Amino acid sequence: MTKYRIKHVDMIGYFAQVKHGVFSNWCTIGKHTNGFGDYEEDHLDYPLQTRHQAVTVAHAYADYHKLTKGFTTYSDIML
Repeated sequence: MTKYRIKHVDMIGYFAQVKHGVFSNWCTIGKHTNGFGDYEEDHLDYPLQTRHQAVTVAHAYADYHKLTKGFTTYSDIML
């Protein structure tokens, strides 16, 4: 159950946010060169100027999340 919302902070801007489950907290979506990242709800870096931009980021994140779900793997290495 993934939910999305747009957070507006006066004098700062708009932020797309995601919640991945009933017991998870809201996270601010951050766009990176190669994908997206989830940050604390009160993360205020890189605000968006309009609500439309925030909605676009939320849609892009949802598409990215669908494509990468189940395909991300991690492996331990010895250094």
